[in-house]
Amino acid sequence: MAILVGIKVLGLVWPPLPGGVFNLAVIPFLGWQLAYLSDLIGTIIGAGLCYLIANKWGDKLLVKIFDEETVKKITNTKVKGDRQTEFSFVMTITSRLIMTEFSYYAAGLLRINFGKFLLGAIGSHVLLGIPSYYLMNIMFETKSLYLGLIGWIVIIPLWFKIKERYFERNDVQ
Repeated sequence: MAILVGIKVLGLVWPPLPGGVFNLAVIPFLGWQLAYLSDLIGTIIGAGLCYLIANKWGDKLLVKIFDEETVKKITNTKVKGDRQTEFSFVMTITSRLIMTEFSYYAAGLLRINFGKFLLGAIGSHVLLGIPSYYLMNIMFETKSLYLGLIGWIVIIPLWFKIKERYFERNDVQ
């Protein structure tokens, strides 16, 4: 478990390492509950570290992880104050399509309240993680990939419909 948690944390802090893949791969050996628990613990620690790194060193460090254009898009975005927890929740859910760690670094760079960020990140992880791990377990048992596609069919259109609810753009001159 400690090794899985460590790999997950490293995978979040250093995005080229696919930390979550290892947690999914051990489902047949540990069961979906323990695999999910190791992923959740690693996510809480890793998300906190990503947030703190971005908050402390800002875009100077993030340019080394992400391209400069991506960092500029992040810094030109402002999250509405009363929507920070909800933003963290939705951003974490939708960023699973691309890179979850992106949303964790973005939250630190945008200086979202740490408690609200962590609450949203954990909530989204529980909401998506438990069904995902359960469905992955079923996929391993039945050898059927169709169940995994159902979630993405719902999430992608939902994000495009509600994204304006959370962002305010700063004008860059």
